[in-house]
Amino acid sequence: MKNIRHLIFDFDGTLVDSKSLFIDTYNSVASEYGYKQMEISTLHELKKMSYRERVNYLNVPWWHLPLFITKLYKKYTTFISSLAFFDGIENVLKQINDIGFTMDIVSSNTEENIRVFLAQKKVTCFNKILCSKKVLKKDVLLTKLIKENSYKLSEVLYIGDEARDLEACNKLNIDAIWVAWGYDSKDAVEQHHYAYMANKPEDLINILKNLNCVLI
Repeated sequence: MKNIRHLIFDFDGTLVDSKSLFIDTYNSVASEYGYKQMEISTLHELKKMSYRERVNYLNVPWWHLPLFITKLYKKYTTFISSLAFFDGIENVLKQINDIGFTMDIVSSNTEENIRVFLAQKKVTCFNKILCSKKVLKKDVLLTKLIKENSYKLSEVLYIGDEARDLEACNKLNIDAIWVAWGYDSKDAVEQHHYAYMANKPEDLINILKNLNCVLI
């Protein structure tokens, strides 16, 4: 029997469908610097690449990335009213909350953006929200969250859509569910270990039930 008590979610691509919003905000900021513009077809290609390959493909200089991301998420705020949960996610979150799991969010978005969105949707089930612009350091955020809340690693299950999510979990020896509806394709995550795969939001409930978690 798994002793899972704490679920940690990624935000963009896992809970919310931000692809169109991301393209709009990216293109708005990229146009200020003359960087390559992005289309939906570009996003399909990027899904197959690692994070580093994406940055190189878009010709955004690595030295400029921190400032670029900061501007990106500030611009994101102006479009946030158009953001939506993936179909079925709100119901799944309610079921998970009713069972009694602790739920947190770890994201490279900003805490302000996430809290504004959750407030708009009247979703109050999340305990902590930790964010950082250091997109390749998610393991640091996870470690901070786990220590601050005195979680046992064996009681934590991470839910995310990107290879960097899985890489962070692998470093910390945390089990993860990879969700197939997000930013990264299966090819992009295949070199990283994940314990479970969810093809649709409802699969998350089935996975938790099949784990025979102590709370179920």
